[in-house]
Amino acid sequence: MDAASVMPELALGPGVRLLAVGPAAVRDAWAGDIPALVEGVDEAIGALSPRDGAVVLVASEALGDDPVATVERLLEARPEAAVLVVDDGARSDAAALLGAGAQDVLQPGEVTGPNARTRLAAALVRRGLLRAAERRARRHELLNANASEGYAVLDAEGRILGGSPSGSDRDRVGDLSGNRFLEYVLPHDKQRLRTLFDAVASQPGATAETEAELLIDGRRKWVEATLSNLSNEESLGGIVVNYWEITARKEAERAVARNAALLDAVGQAVIATDREGTVRYWNPAAAELYGWSAEEAIGRRARDLIGTAGPEQLEEIYAKLGHGLPWSGELVLQRRNGKRFPAWVTNTPFYDNSGVVAGVVGVSSDITERREAEVRFQTAFEQSPIGLVVSDLEGRPTSVNPAICRMLGRSPQELVGRRWVEFGAPGDRPLGVAVLTGLDDATDTYSEERRYLRPDGSDVWLEVHVTKVRDALGAPLYYMAQMQDVTARKEAQAQLIHQALHDELTGLPNRAVLNQQLDAALAVGAMTGRRVGVAFIDLDGFKHVNDALGHVVGDKLLVQVGDRLASNIRLGDTVVRFGGDEYVLVCQDVTEETMVVLTEAVTAVMTAPYLAEGRVVDLHASVGITVSRADSTTDSLLSEADAAMYRAKELGRDRAVVFDDSLRDRSADLLESEQALRAALANDELSVHYQPIVTLTDGRPVGVEALVRWHSADGKVFMPGEFIPVAERSGLIVRLGAWVLERAATEVAGWNAAEPGRPPMWVAVNLSARQLGDQDLPSLVADVLQRSGLPPALLHLEITETVVMQDVNESIAVLNALKDIGVKLSIDDFGTGYSSLAYLRQLPVNVLKIDRSFVRDLGSDSGGASIVEAVLSLGKALGMTCLAEGVETPDQHAALKALSCPLGQGYLWSRPIPGADALRWLRSQPPLTP
Repeated sequence: MDAASVMPELALGPGVRLLAVGPAAVRDAWAGDIPALVEGVDEAIGALSPRDGAVVLVASEALGDDPVATVERLLEARPEAAVLVVDDGARSDAAALLGAGAQDVLQPGEVTGPNARTRLAAALVRRGLLRAAERRARRHELLNANASEGYAVLDAEGRILGGSPSGSDRDRVGDLSGNRFLEYVLPHDKQRLRTLFDAVASQPGATAETEAELLIDGRRKWVEATLSNLSNEESLGGIVVNYWEITARKEAERAVARNAALLDAVGQAVIATDREGTVRYWNPAAAELYGWSAEEAIGRRARDLIGTAGPEQLEEIYAKLGHGLPWSGELVLQRRNGKRFPAWVTNTPFYDNSGVVAGVVGVSSDITERREAEVRFQTAFEQSPIGLVVSDLEGRPTSVNPAICRMLGRSPQELVGRRWVEFGAPGDRPLGVAVLTGLDDATDTYSEERRYLRPDGSDVWLEVHVTKVRDALGAPLYYMAQMQDVTARKEAQAQLIHQALHDELTGLPNRAVLNQQLDAALAVGAMTGRRVGVAFIDLDGFKHVNDALGHVVGDKLLVQVGDRLASNIRLGDTVVRFGGDEYVLVCQDVTEETMVVLTEAVTAVMTAPYLAEGRVVDLHASVGITVSRADSTTDSLLSEADAAMYRAKELGRDRAVVFDDSLRDRSADLLESEQALRAALANDELSVHYQPIVTLTDGRPVGVEALVRWHSADGKVFMPGEFIPVAERSGLIVRLGAWVLERAATEVAGWNAAEPGRPPMWVAVNLSARQLGDQDLPSLVADVLQRSGLPPALLHLEITETVVMQDVNESIAVLNALKDIGVKLSIDDFGTGYSSLAYLRQLPVNVLKIDRSFVRDLGSDSGGASIVEAVLSLGKALGMTCLAEGVETPDQHAALKALSCPLGQGYLWSRPIPGADALRWLRSQPPLTP
């Protein structure tokens, strides 16, 4: 094999090659670092080009019987090579080898073993050989017309005979020929250059190196040049000036000089050392950090003043600096008093005029406080009760604390480095996707609640807050996530939502679901032609069952009825508890005939004998059936089924009746009730009663709720539940509601005027669905406030969830218009209807009234407390004040106070009472300090 073909291509710098020569021991030592080796000196001579700036690493065994002569022969053949002999002193005389021209004699340990290539590079840097070899290679290339550097051939008088210019002067060859080289040297340097040129010109073979500042075509430029007297060479016959431009380097040196004052003012310690590690520059910050003044430090070895790195770090530092690269890292250094401290250090090499490493500039700072802060952070990280996770920018955890491990039931090894999608609930959007979607260049925080799976199959809800952490320049570093277990709250909220959609006693869907199901079924029917059947089921005489067996047994029977109905309907059909002892069955894709058959089959199962408290109980039901037509609506179907059910009761109960046109006569009853209510409005048979609203901390009144009563001419008193439905169905509710609003606002405004020393009371007035749907409602409210003199902030308008959700968008528009007037808005009976939390957030509501059904179990049922707590948390999150209805016992009062509920009303303080009585009650209470 030709020697040149195995020449290793290990480059240590521009134009520099390393050639290893030696027997098997050397080859084995370098097998992992050098692609190929040569065995003998002759082969090395053949492998090296005369133009190579080579470093020849030769084992003493390869030098033969006369090592000195072999070195001389090698250098005679390849005079530009730097020869390093590897010898332990046993085979050769080091002094003789150095005298023969070897650059250095190295110990075997410097070039063998792990990382030998790196250590050799560091050794070459320390000895200044690497850059020297690069320079020799460059000088050979100066006679190449295509080289980036230039050369000029001068005669003995200094005239330019020819040459190859540098890149910036390449088109100036003809113009320069015949001129004296010294003409281009600036005046201040011309005499020095003339003396140097005369000295070289006087002796063939003489050389000299110099720097000079030239002026060519008005451009000043610095060059580094070598003058060689080659007049005895026939091919040249003159003095060769090899030069390369160093203007950029000189300008940089000037910049450093100009910035000396700036370096003195730098807040970090700046130390410059020469190649041997002797301090040449020491700024004031270094004096303050290490305790040595500049006068004491300059001229001494840096390692004697501040300590040094360990062997492994030194090897890494030398390797980087040897390749012209800066090194940064943490070192443990010391002050003058011997105290050691952690420092962050950046070392950068700088070069002398010949391009050899001249020394190192080190910038260092004390990071003790940062390390202590990291320790404090790590302690807080580990001990925090909140789950903490540090993730890389791809979302993979790099560090987790014990709290998150406990929450997820997993070890740190199971979490670190894995994607969070592995732990998320099936179907949920991965956290990483959510974070990257939620965060951008302008947003550094993201929050949401997420569900994760534990190894045992249980799930846990975590409230997640993710923060993008940036460095001082604003570049992202990592993500920090804080996670808190909110499973209990989520379960309470889920229970609350379930209760909003389901009957509390039977667990069946409630009216809200019924309306949704019917709306959806009718929409499908409009597209497909399929008809929807509704059966309204009412238990006959169930009041007598309650009276005979008690409400507890009655409730158990109602649950059993619901279970039988739900277990015997078709897939896709729905059974709903409408209220009391009423149920509604919704069947898809039926005719009147199939609806009758389905209803009979279900009611037959439902009315089979029951066993309650050891007694057999027979139940019967009256059923009204209707099937949709093209013009049917949810309201019309329920109205028709209800009318048919009442007809079944009239016919003797325990039977089913299908709605027909004859049942429309029932509207006459509605008309009669409507007329009676109109007369009541005209004859002033209505009155407003008031129930106080108090603060739960001290029981002092802050407002009242207005409740309407009907006192008929024959002395009977009708409660709202008895006549409000008539008003709703007839449309009189708008007129009735306006009357109540006017009366309540005027009366309460009068109370406040009569009691100027007390904080003014506010009054709450209920709104019906029809009122909320009336576009004139905001103007009506504004007129009432103006006439009564009641400030808008003292009027609270109450609406139920069900009313709002009938037409959410329209409700939001009307409520916003009311809010603009300045009145307050309340959600009444919260939790008994169904409202989307997403919509609830959009409502401009001030007060959230907790329904009495949730308050009832406080003090006796821990589950009730969880639900109330969830409502309070929801209200707080939405910025709403919570008010508990139906407070009747001291235990309920105490439980609400413990949960920090601010307001309440109920029989514990007062029943609804007429206006005059309400004013006397209010005056009997200690005033609330304004």
